[in-house]
Amino acid sequence: MTYVKSTTNCTRAGQHFPRCFSWDELSELNLEASAVKRKNLCGLCASAVNKTQGDSKMVSIKKVTVMFFCKCLIISFLSVPFIAVARDVTVTPSITVAGAYDDNVTFVRTDEISDYLGIFSPSLTLDYASELFKMRGSGRVDVLRYAKEKDLDYERQFYKLNGDYRFTERWEFTGDVSYIKDTTLDSELDETGIVYAREDRERFNTGAGLSYQISELSDMGVNYAYSKTDYDEEGYEDYDYSSIGLSYNRRFNNGIDTFTVAPRYTRGSSDVSDFNGYRLNFGWTHLPSETYRLRVFLGARYTEQDYKDDRDDTSNWGGVADINLQKKGETYSARIGFGSDIYFRPDTDELSQVYKIYCNLTRRITERFSGGVYSRLSLTQPDDPDSLNDEDTWYFVVTPSLTYRLTENHFLKLSYSYQQEYNKNVEDDPRNDRNRVWLSLNFNFPKKW
Repeated sequence: MTYVKSTTNCTRAGQHFPRCFSWDELSELNLEASAVKRKNLCGLCASAVNKTQGDSKMVSIKKVTVMFFCKCLIISFLSVPFIAVARDVTVTPSITVAGAYDDNVTFVRTDEISDYLGIFSPSLTLDYASELFKMRGSGRVDVLRYAKEKDLDYERQFYKLNGDYRFTERWEFTGDVSYIKDTTLDSELDETGIVYAREDRERFNTGAGLSYQISELSDMGVNYAYSKTDYDEEGYEDYDYSSIGLSYNRRFNNGIDTFTVAPRYTRGSSDVSDFNGYRLNFGWTHLPSETYRLRVFLGARYTEQDYKDDRDDTSNWGGVADINLQKKGETYSARIGFGSDIYFRPDTDELSQVYKIYCNLTRRITERFSGGVYSRLSLTQPDDPDSLNDEDTWYFVVTPSLTYRLTENHFLKLSYSYQQEYNKNVEDDPRNDRNRVWLSLNFNFPKKW
């Protein structure tokens, strides 16, 4: 039986301008935040001239996020005993300790900084399952400390809570909430494949969905998602967006094939512009066995962006795609895919189209050894053909890893990552690359009852 789930996958992110000034030039400047925006300074430059201006602007979202996350946990725990008597609860505290080397910590073309760093990551995961209700909550803090560049020390934070409740045989409700505090070179780069100057950021996501099982062969649903992103410096525009979508699923061929229709409307806003997006997706999912899945989603979109300054409003048609193939065996798993979507750029307050090809392979070599590799190639283009920032940017990453299982719940992992950004319009050095290697030791302590 298939149910429609809500989603809060981020569909907005950003990319930096070519850097405007050297550090020596920046030390001679004294610009207010408004002047920084008029001169189109990149985030790195804005950071240098506005270090004292952005310390307090994210306090409110942080308080709201923490309070909302705590309320969700409390409500969930209080609701659990009344939902179903039979239940399965698993609590897993974990600790990961890692040492790493990074030859380009800030991922820049000139004046690269290399350094060693230590990472300490405590985390906690809670899984609850009953006949009618399922819930999963997780939290992790990564404490990063550099050997030489002490001013780059920071803590990443990740919190997430999601669940679903089937209150009748046909109706099901889903919901989720998450909070991330990291930098633009962490999860935002992983999500979008767009490289720009290192800045601290906070993101809050929440969503809910309701689905109805029409028959054994069809279902329909509605879902809503909200996201808010704040950057620590004035050189990047904070933004938020809301979206609402409908979906209809019809199964054929004894449930092996599923056809989906999914329209969606999105509205976003920043201090400089408002944008509206309309899209219609058609999907096909093929499940011939438990170890194989093919998913093909293709659609069209129409986007409008209304500027609050003297720039002309824009509108544009485009396509979206999400195609992936998964295969699992007793000793291996593989996933390859292609995607195309639109993202928001907080530095220029414009929209960009991103195309990506990716693959993720894992294989158990022996009883204790396993290996894997993740790779991705993406191309970023401006959505507006008349944009002043008409540069095409390529991004490539490959990350092989080797894992040794010490015990059932303890692992030793060696990983390497190579990243490259390529922009042919940068004449002196179109390539910007980065090498990282790290060794981590992971301890898990699951408790189930």
